[in-house]
Amino acid sequence: MTVDSMLEKKRKKGHWSRMQDIIPEALKSIPCQRDNMVEWTNLQWSLSVGGEIAEISQVEKESAKTLYILVAGEEWLKVLRGMEKKILLELNRRFDQARFSRILFKTGQVARAKPTPSLAPDKRASRPVNPDQTQSPKTDLIFIKDAGLRKILERLSKKIRFTAAVLACAFLSSCAGVVTTGEKVDLSESYAVRKIEQLNQKKPSPGYRDPRSYYFYLMALKAERKKNFKEAAGHYMQAATHDPAKEEFIEKLVLFLLRSGQLESAVDWGAKAVERFPKNVDVRIVLANVLSAMGQAQKALDHYKKITEIDPGNSRAYLFAGYTLYTMGQDAEAQESFKQAILVEESNPFSLFYLAKSQARQGDVGAAIDNFKKTLTFRPSFLLAREHLAWYLESQGKYAETVDQYKIILKLTPKRKNIEDYLAKVAPDGQSAGEIDLALFNKYLPPPFKDPDVHMLTGVILYEQAVYGKAIDEFRLLLHKKEDKTLRLSLAKIYELYGRLDQAIEEIEAFRRSGAQADSLDILLSLARLYGLDDKIEKSIQLIKEAIALEPEKDTLYHSLALAYMSDNQNVSAIENMRKAIKLNSKMGTYYFELGALLEREGQYENAVKNMQKALELNPNHSNAHNFIGYIYSVRGENLDKALDHLTKALAIQPKNGYFLDSLGWIYYQKGDSKRALAEMKRALVYTSPDPVLYDHLGDVHFSLKNYLEARRAWKTSLTLTLKKDEDYTGEIPDSDKVQEKIKKVDRILQISY
Repeated sequence: MTVDSMLEKKRKKGHWSRMQDIIPEALKSIPCQRDNMVEWTNLQWSLSVGGEIAEISQVEKESAKTLYILVAGEEWLKVLRGMEKKILLELNRRFDQARFSRILFKTGQVARAKPTPSLAPDKRASRPVNPDQTQSPKTDLIFIKDAGLRKILERLSKKIRFTAAVLACAFLSSCAGVVTTGEKVDLSESYAVRKIEQLNQKKPSPGYRDPRSYYFYLMALKAERKKNFKEAAGHYMQAATHDPAKEEFIEKLVLFLLRSGQLESAVDWGAKAVERFPKNVDVRIVLANVLSAMGQAQKALDHYKKITEIDPGNSRAYLFAGYTLYTMGQDAEAQESFKQAILVEESNPFSLFYLAKSQARQGDVGAAIDNFKKTLTFRPSFLLAREHLAWYLESQGKYAETVDQYKIILKLTPKRKNIEDYLAKVAPDGQSAGEIDLALFNKYLPPPFKDPDVHMLTGVILYEQAVYGKAIDEFRLLLHKKEDKTLRLSLAKIYELYGRLDQAIEEIEAFRRSGAQADSLDILLSLARLYGLDDKIEKSIQLIKEAIALEPEKDTLYHSLALAYMSDNQNVSAIENMRKAIKLNSKMGTYYFELGALLEREGQYENAVKNMQKALELNPNHSNAHNFIGYIYSVRGENLDKALDHLTKALAIQPKNGYFLDSLGWIYYQKGDSKRALAEMKRALVYTSPDPVLYDHLGDVHFSLKNYLEARRAWKTSLTLTLKKDEDYTGEIPDSDKVQEKIKKVDRILQISY
């Protein structure tokens, strides 16, 4: 039976793979950043445990069935251990398999952890406290049956004061089911709003808050969970409009305006926020960063300075202020700011790096070299810092150290031709020469480097640490300065990890609209892949055709187009393009295998087998090709000895492939050896998930052995599995009418026997 490959499973009309299954496999050659499994597992961990726990924990590693989690403080260990079973269920559900059987928690440094009251002082303690916020409302929420809603209300009722929980619930129930994404809702005439207005008119001193802010706050939280940042910003804007005294609303609003790329609005609302809440450093740093990205350096510096006055321990404000001064050419002031950042956070490599660059620019190369070295002690993989160090070491005639640094760089990033050529000249025997002609320095040393943007360095680190939301913030600032393909592709990757294919597509389409290298090959293929994942096949096919127009001699593009057509059941076009791919590259066994599968699908069995044999000539260990030929022969009842030989070879390569064992059993059945067939099919059941074809075959074998009850049971199972398959199922399924006829036949035999 031809399974284990999406292609060879498709023999029944209408059951070929969808684009979203085929295209990701077809476009594996697309240039993109390599996925990190820890990064992916960390994302699933965050989605499983929720935002609050994700802030104080992160995945360290995984091995076998164990997941290792770092936790920010000991006070969390008991809580998380008590939740272990529940978290495991959710994690394994997300992975669609029993991936983990236990979780080991231990304390350690968590990159995204927020200080807890027991670990660090509250930096917002200096803000004015609204007395309404310090008291929990004296209301009973026990009557609310929905536990999830009750918890939300209990938590939020501490933040937003209402006359009674009943009023809040009445308001929510009157709004439930009203809103769809992007729809504007007028709640001004709702009972809750009118009631609050009446109460405020009668007794304004308590200052009852507009319940619309509560509603929009809940809607914003929902949008946040869906990673729809633009929608979240819109809801926070409504919440802040209806309750301007609520600091959290406007703080979140400014953040999500930045995160969704609405920088001008972020400046407007940020200015309002700092006017009303002057000690809110979170809003100020967003505002300062946006102003800096817009070229308003002096205004940004004013806010950075204010932040350090409010919070002298804020190293980011010193770093960003120093970088702004550095870009303005004010090196003395920049160095003072970087030094302050280092005093606050000694291990911050970026402050050390820019301090060294500023010192080198002023001619203090010795100090710069020392600080580049310190940078690398905290982050040895900081390639740019190492390249700077090597360059300045050689400028000082320190050739032995220079060679050592370039050797490390080559280990980190192999095949750097300029460095390889340089080392071949200055250290041909693997050791640096005692003395080197300075002419070599001028000729072979890489040129001075461009200044990297601090937000690029920060964004890359956050991305590597899977802190995707904050990475998006940094990338948005950079995109406001200049459109950039790498940034757009990185944002698209983040949104894809979030499960937001629409947003991922929009990021790349935005780059295309900018006109800057809009139709480069990697952009077209990245979009084709995303549209394929989003099940928009026609669009994906169109983009692959545009890619072919750019590079008409690239065989992989025709291969991708063939698979796209195949997924859309356009088999004639698929065959045509697969043959074009083979014409350009006749050494790819995969192409012949897939062409054979297509030809078999069109009923051209002899040509199909010939292409499978060609695939085996190029790759004798192509187990699926062996299986395919064996199965074709067996279902046609011909060349059964050859079929048996091919299946024996397939199983020698994959001895525990249940589908291959089913094929082997079917060959023995066709040869008349039903007992051997039954033994192989029972083995197949061990290694496969319930499969309707396998149970159909099992029923046929039992029937031939006159095991009528077992045959009926197998066919009933096959029929049940067949009827459960939806239209998107990608595997082969039996003809349900034929299976029902078999059941009726065995029922008649059993009835006669009784």
